[in-house]
Amino acid sequence: MIDKYTKPLGKPDIYLCKPNKTRTTIANLPEAYKVKRTVSRGNINELEFTLPLFVQGDSIADRVKNKHLDILRERYIIRFEHGDEKEYYIVDKKSKVMDDSDYVVINCYGLGLQLNNHSVKDYSVVSYTLSQIARDLLKNTGWTLGYVDAQFDLKYRTFDHSGGILEGMNRIAEQFVALIVWDTANRTINFYDPDNYGVNKGFVTKMGKLMKSVQYELNLDEMCTRLKLFGKDGMSIQAVNPTGSNYIEDYSYFMYPFEQDAQGNVVKHSYYMEDDLCIALKRYRALIEEKSTTFNALLSQVNGLYATLGTKNNELSTFKNELIIIEDNLATYNATQKNDPPIPNTSFINQKNSKQAQISAKESEITSLKTQIANIELSINEFSKLLAIESNLTADQLEVLNTNFIFIKEFSDENFTKPEDLLEEGKKQFDKIREPKIITQLSIVNFYEIMTEQHNVGRLSCGDIVTIEHEELGINVKAHVSDIVFDYEASSIDITVSNAQDLLTDEERFLKDHMKSVGASNTLSTSALKWNQAKATTDEVSQLLNTTWNAVQRNINAGVNEDVEISRRGIIIKDPGDPLKMIIFQHSQLALTNDGGNTWQTAVTSEGIFAQRLVGKILLGNKLVISDDDGSFTIEGDLLTVRDATGKIRVQLGQYESGKYGLKIVSKKGNVVLDENGILQTDTIQLADNVDSTHPLKLKFYISPNVLRIDEVQLNFSAEAFRAYSKGAASTMINLNTTAYEKINLTTTKNGGGRRTTAEDSDANLEGTTLTDSYYTTGTGHNHGWASGLQFKDVNGVTRTWSSSGGHQHRVSLIPHSHEIVLPEHNHAIEMPEHSHRIEMPSHSHDIEYGIYEGAYASNIRIIIDGAQRGSQYYGTNNVDVTPWITTPGWHTIELTSNGLGRINASLYMRTFLGA
Repeated sequence: MIDKYTKPLGKPDIYLCKPNKTRTTIANLPEAYKVKRTVSRGNINELEFTLPLFVQGDSIADRVKNKHLDILRERYIIRFEHGDEKEYYIVDKKSKVMDDSDYVVINCYGLGLQLNNHSVKDYSVVSYTLSQIARDLLKNTGWTLGYVDAQFDLKYRTFDHSGGILEGMNRIAEQFVALIVWDTANRTINFYDPDNYGVNKGFVTKMGKLMKSVQYELNLDEMCTRLKLFGKDGMSIQAVNPTGSNYIEDYSYFMYPFEQDAQGNVVKHSYYMEDDLCIALKRYRALIEEKSTTFNALLSQVNGLYATLGTKNNELSTFKNELIIIEDNLATYNATQKNDPPIPNTSFINQKNSKQAQISAKESEITSLKTQIANIELSINEFSKLLAIESNLTADQLEVLNTNFIFIKEFSDENFTKPEDLLEEGKKQFDKIREPKIITQLSIVNFYEIMTEQHNVGRLSCGDIVTIEHEELGINVKAHVSDIVFDYEASSIDITVSNAQDLLTDEERFLKDHMKSVGASNTLSTSALKWNQAKATTDEVSQLLNTTWNAVQRNINAGVNEDVEISRRGIIIKDPGDPLKMIIFQHSQLALTNDGGNTWQTAVTSEGIFAQRLVGKILLGNKLVISDDDGSFTIEGDLLTVRDATGKIRVQLGQYESGKYGLKIVSKKGNVVLDENGILQTDTIQLADNVDSTHPLKLKFYISPNVLRIDEVQLNFSAEAFRAYSKGAASTMINLNTTAYEKINLTTTKNGGGRRTTAEDSDANLEGTTLTDSYYTTGTGHNHGWASGLQFKDVNGVTRTWSSSGGHQHRVSLIPHSHEIVLPEHNHAIEMPEHSHRIEMPSHSHDIEYGIYEGAYASNIRIIIDGAQRGSQYYGTNNVDVTPWITTPGWHTIELTSNGLGRINASLYMRTFLGA
């Protein structure tokens, strides 16, 4: 191999740039010293350097003020270059210091700090992938989304955020358990799977080789030997754990290096435990492994019986509903027939007897299943008692274990609803914490400046795996780099590594990879498990692909610990223009990466092609299967089949049955929505009207004879107030008589007495003629009351004879006068006889007074279907399933009545399967 770097790299180059779109370079800063760069896994990098206040002028004796200090301002951009590395930082703070040599300290953060300038308020989404959320938050920030591990676009999360975009990015990484990798040169943010990020590029340091100092720490605080597992609503794993407990446990760390020979003799003792406790735990672990196969078989059997029991219960429920319909039909027949004596309906009676026999037979099946389940569960309980740790250790051993070696932690995740999925995830989490955490702090020389160490350039990156050896201290580990501090002034590199694993030999690695391969070969026979948090949800297909990729990555990582590009370990081809893209031929397989080997997402082996994304124009094959946690998509022959997450067929296209072609859609409940025979249809009728006891609301509807199946008929109605919309109307001429009125006597109020004088008349004489009475005794005239012929003497003694005077007139002359009238206190009585008045009203009209008038509410509502009352009496708002009473095609009528005046608003929903 010809090294790219033929001379030491030396100190980095630092440039000052304008904060514009192109980041225009305005100055080189060669005078910068005390340059220190901190690279942190998943975090924004930091850069610190110092600029002197004065620099050398044209001559050695001249000292002039550093002009760069006047143009370097906060928020300006710093470009950092060292070999192939190029990063951009933003100036955060300038600290001026005055001592023996005046200077200014410049503190910078990675360019990602710019995202702190942007914020979002009340961002809230449901069921979004990582890419969807990140793109939303990065809008109008100048930053874009780069690489995203495919698993994060298979998971959906609810996400809420208000605040800075930088904080939002960190919250995304936390919620999806992703690792952020910043690309400041291209202003992109990348999200990697933290378990797969980091490559063993062959960097080794040991005493006498690069290493200056090392500090090795074994941290037992994070250790766990017993992990309790909890899912949704407190669910745990007792039902699927052979020991019957809600935890899993492992004490192998404290048992190490205990060993027995074939005869059972102890040949190595534990550093912590007594031999008897190690023997008991080893025997206990062997017993669990021995009985687990039988336990799992029983568990599988009882789960199958429970599934069958659920099916049988559904069938029983269907039979009982059908019996209700038959009994209702029989009751309707008996209530409506008019024969005397009644004629029994033998058809309905036979249907009823047959259905009752089916119900009895189904109940017997269910009883038998329950008995089988009870017997198996009894056996499972016996296994749990046998495998309980209390049954396999003595009281003294349990006391020692509880006192010294049990470290309990809990894993809880509401996303898990099945105990078997929770147990599988719990095992993965337990692998991360069942051994002490190793933290190593290492200081090495800056090999970038050493000619003989140029082969190590590019082999040390944050997240990568390095090998640390120190024979005298007994340190021999490989570790993931979590932090690197480059001190270019002191020519040193400080490294912090954590989550270290013991370094495996080639033989051990082969055996481990071989065991992984065996696990991969069995994945098709296991159930799909949900990878929560850091892992994508998987199914049979994606689990196989992920295992294959991981195996490819292990082989590649084991084979690149070489200094040559072509060797017995393989052939590596890199893109000179983009070192992140590589192809490797190794172990009879070809693998490709586009991120420098952090992930190998495309692989070609003798078994096939494994890739997260396949791009092409034509796909040829005998069978195509695409599946994830939500279902599967299969094309085989002339049939396309789509299954849901439970494995039920939901869509078929092609020849779905012998002789039947077309599209078939099945509902969640198993009902056919569409096929060659017909289509599921829905219809809704809505009507509102005023009602009373004799005027019901009528819903009349028709079901076609082509309807093959009536799935559902729902009646919804509500009692409302009687309603009218006007208060006047036009009228014609009418004659009206008032009602007769009875005789009444009325007395006026009493009036006081007094004297009154009439007014005097100015005329003394009144001219006029009086008239005599119109009644005469004889002849004409009048006699003033004396009889005609009467003899009398006048004042002179002369005898006179009285005779009638005849008609005549008298002249009356009145002198001016007045009359005085005296009125005593008095009142008047009025007598009114019975009477009536006649009123004649001519033709006329009234203007309508518009408005809404409401009265009483409908009450005691009854449902009458095709003449028969159903249900009871209803009030308020109701939803009634009337499916049992609508079973035949043709016309049907539903009447809704009320005890009194009111209003009813009703809707009828029908779901039927209409034949083609």
